[in-house]
Amino acid sequence: MAQKTTYDEQLIITQLHSPDTVNAAFAKVMEHYTQPLYWQIRRMVIDHDDANDVLQNTFIKAWTNIHNFRGDAKLSTWLYKIAVNESITFINKKKAQNNISLDDDATFLTNSLEADKYFDGDQAQIKLQKAIATLPDGLEEGDVVGVIAADGTPLCVGHFQIGSIAVRMLSFDADTSIDEDFYRQRLADALRMRQVLGLIRPDNNAFRLVHGEGDFLPG
Repeated sequence: MAQKTTYDEQLIITQLHSPDTVNAAFAKVMEHYTQPLYWQIRRMVIDHDDANDVLQNTFIKAWTNIHNFRGDAKLSTWLYKIAVNESITFINKKKAQNNISLDDDATFLTNSLEADKYFDGDQAQIKLQKAIATLPDGLEEGDVVGVIAADGTPLCVGHFQIGSIAVRMLSFDADTSIDEDFYRQRLADALRMRQVLGLIRPDNNAFRLVHGEGDFLPG
């Protein structure tokens, strides 16, 4: 039985910068990232066939610009950014071709989802995609957004991100102002907790100041 080759990203990046190994290295990148990129794109464009088209465009764009990748960011981050940009370009082009306005986005994308023979989700997932489709144009990752229930009741506030988790909750008080003072207070609370736990002492020179959701600072 053939042993599965280990994916070593640092080695792959080195090989991507060599004319002698770039082709083989990029083939390994495609093999490693095809599935996660597909699902990232699928969450945005909804339809299976459309997702495959955008995935192909993503790899083409990555290949034609591979010489510009310097390793300042993770390769995964670079690829996901290309995938998101290609997905947005595709959605805008499709909306323009079908003369879809912002008010019709939800209906258009939901119909695409229900018509997709590969979609095996339930009505709850369709409703979720319909809600995501109504998000305003220009919304960017990190923007502060409110979350409301189906009956209009405010639930919480958090920051928006593209992916399987659309909102990272910051407060379940929907009236909370997410500003500099908010983050200062959360960081002060995190530091105080570590003081209570006895982590801040002369013989301990390393500890995690913030632990994501554990300190109510997710993302």
